[in-house]
This record gives sequence, structure tokens and C-alpha cells, in this order.
Amino acid sequence: MILKALELQLLRDFEVIIAEDDTPSVFPFISQSSFSIKHVSQSFDKGFTKNATLNKALKVAEGRYIIFVDGDCIPHRNFVKAYARWMQEDIICFGRRVMLGPETTSKLYQRKDLLLLSWKNLWKSDSKRLKYGLYLPFIRQERGKGIWGHNWCVAKDKLLAVNGFDEDYQTAGVGEDVDIEWRLLASGLSFLHPICCHSIPFAS
Repeated sequence: MILKALELQLLRDFEVIIAEDDTPSVFPFISQSSFSIKHVSQSFDKGFTKNATLNKALKVAEGRYIIFVDGDCIPHRNFVKAYARWMQEDIICFGRRVMLGPETTSKLYQRKDLLLLSWKNLWKSDSKRLKYGLYLPFIRQERGKGIWGHNWCVAKDKLLAVNGFDEDYQTAGVGEDVDIEWRLLASGLSFLHPICCHSIPFAS
């Protein structure tokens, strides 16, 4: 469904890099896609290898800017367009997300229908943080912090300048996002949060 949502993006000038532990189920989707997809992975038996896998993805990425999207997030059709509108070399851009409720998640799994994620349907659903489902292209916010791994963007050369992601982090949720945020800010970048950039994750 994530790749299906990327097929529907209003701005189509991008490549996709799937970075994960070994999961061969992605390969049929790669062959069916209309845009370029690359796949990098780490062996699952090595434990938590998120940062090492992200560094692999960074090496093969050809774009000027890198947008990170978690594997449980489905992007709005204006997702790439919104990032392209606001991105600059000296900023870190990030979005937020609607949190789908269990009932909505179940329907989405069953129907595979992205129309369930329309504002009209979400407004009447059991989902939370609905304000992030609104596309407001001319509104922006600047903040002092905010990287959450599910949805953010930065220039590739800025990531390379701080030597990418720290692979010493080998446990989830103990600072891997905070570390890259701190190092990018220390290098002179600042934050921008355009409300229109958001993704829609499955409920846990």
C-alpha cells in the first residue's frame, strides 16, 4: 500500500529505496512499479541494524534530497510535492502523521483501498491526530526539534558531512533518531515543519 500510494504522488520525480532486514516479499512489487526502486538490507540475525541499513541506502541514493518514511506509514498524494516545495540545503524538514485506529486499520488491510484514507473517511473514523491529515500547502512552522523517523527530509550532502547514521546504536528507541538530529543541528542546519507533510501509519 505504501508503494501504491507512491504511484499516486502528484510529483513523480523521485526514486524509491527500500531499506530493511531481509524480506523477499518486496521483490514482486519492485518489478511491478512504474518508478525506480532499489533494495538494500542487513541480515536479520545481526540484531537491530537500522542505522547500518540506512547508511547503505544513503550510499545508493542518487537524489539531492533524501525523504525518510517508515514501513508503517502511507504517504498522502501531496507528500513528495510538499517536501519539494519547502526543502532547502540548510534545513531539516519533517512532517507528522495521522494515527489510524484499529477499526480503520482492519478495513485497510482487508480492502487495500487508499480511499479509506480520505479526509471524509478519516473524520468519521476511530483515528487520532486528524489535523495532520489536512493538506495546507501555504502553512509552515519552524521548530527547534522534531525528527521522528517516520517522516523527514534532509539534503544528502548534509548527511554525508556528518558521516551518516551512527551504527553504534544497536537497540531500537534509545536515541538513534535523537543522535542524527543533534549532529545535523550542530552542523548548522535548522528545522522546518510544513504541516502539509504527513504520512498515515497503521495502528500497532
